[in-house]
Amino acid sequence: MRVLHLSHKGLPDPRIEKAAITARKLGAETYFAGGDISSLSYPMKVFDRTFKLPFGVKVNLGLRPWWNALKRNLEIVLRVCKPDLIHAHDVIAAKLAIDSGVPTIYDDHEYWSMRSRYRIRDLTDVYRWMVWTAWEKEVLRKAAAIITISDEVAERHSRVNRRVFVVPNLPTAIEVEGLRKSTRRNRLSSVYVGSLTSPQPPFRRMDGFIDIFIRRDVGDLIVIGDRRLKSSPPIYSIGFLRHDLLLKELTKYHIGIIPWKKHPFHRFCNPNKSYEYACAGLLVLVTSDMKPVISMLGNFCKTFNNYDELVSLLKYYKDDMDGALEEGLRTMRFAKEKLIWERFEGRIFKAYKIASLGET
Repeated sequence: MRVLHLSHKGLPDPRIEKAAITARKLGAETYFAGGDISSLSYPMKVFDRTFKLPFGVKVNLGLRPWWNALKRNLEIVLRVCKPDLIHAHDVIAAKLAIDSGVPTIYDDHEYWSMRSRYRIRDLTDVYRWMVWTAWEKEVLRKAAAIITISDEVAERHSRVNRRVFVVPNLPTAIEVEGLRKSTRRNRLSSVYVGSLTSPQPPFRRMDGFIDIFIRRDVGDLIVIGDRRLKSSPPIYSIGFLRHDLLLKELTKYHIGIIPWKKHPFHRFCNPNKSYEYACAGLLVLVTSDMKPVISMLGNFCKTFNNYDELVSLLKYYKDDMDGALEEGLRTMRFAKEKLIWERFEGRIFKAYKIASLGET
């Protein structure tokens, strides 16, 4: 079997690479076509060959001259690798794959139509939302199978296509099996993975978050993944880390936070940082409307409705750092057993079987 992974973005991308590694367990040849390819997240052979495609703003809006040029480029790739199926990792790639006539699995990481709806700021955004919504409806009807990240998105998609499989974006067993808790700090240390300085969509609003640590004496904040943020105690910026180094770094701290203020889109969000925190032995604090995360972590996370409640939680654990460590260790034991990618691989195998053999 030959599987072409298709994305309008490039590499590295841990989820795309994990899906390819899973396909290789079936003996498949794996290929990637998409945006810029700079490196890989995992130190192993993931793809037999990679191809650069001319995705861009105009292509992503479906504007005909650029879209037709993209289709011609994909035709060249298809002639070279002759895939039995395309694993499309976003709605743009999925529309392109459906148009090619090759059996397609749509892996919806982001719920693109709803995501674009909540990012509307101007007429271009309105047009993008309309295009992506129309593409999504077509893709859901025509795809051989659908993979997505949460039960909430799956329920929506299953109204159109009943062959839907939930595969959350989790760390792999190899990534987490050697992790050991290594916190040796005399101040409470909380971590956020992501950017605090770049513009964020409305469903990732964090205005006032950094001020909590500057003004409220709730310990240190370590930020990983923000190249522009400068360290100034109690804020410590580490910058971007390769994925294999990220999990090891997380083991050094007490608490992992998802500080996004409440938003209607959160009922569909299932960010992978939640499970990176958990597997690294952090006590996870999450906004109370993020149902997919809370459903998966259960009692192994603490929720807050607003930043006043977040401050209360941080002050509590500032006075009980041993308690934070113990809860983090319990979370780590749970996550390393239950919240790993391999526990969901069978669903990808089933989706591939449906796509390659036409089974239901």
